[in-house]
Amino acid sequence: MSSDDAGSSRSYTSLFWRVFATNAVVLSLAAAVTVVVLSPGVFSQPVAVKELAILIGALAVMVVVNLLLVRRIVAPLGELMALMRSADLCARGRV
Repeated sequence: MSSDDAGSSRSYTSLFWRVFATNAVVLSLAAAVTVVVLSPGVFSQPVAVKELAILIGALAVMVVVNLLLVRRIVAPLGELMALMRSADLCARGRV
């Protein structure tokens, strides 16, 4: 870490939130592309509220499942980080 980073006032974003946000964006784009490419063209003009609600609901379910899975996957890393922060480097043999 450079001396510029040490005095920085930027907030830290956890690995969990960075992975989750990236996955949420990818899932959103994948859902949009899938709807456009694979739809049989049965969407009404203008799009009906029911159709839009189904698409938004499906995307919300995908994002929530992503949230739960990513949280479970990165939990051991969070525990390791907490242990590392609590370790006293001057006290050998104790954590």
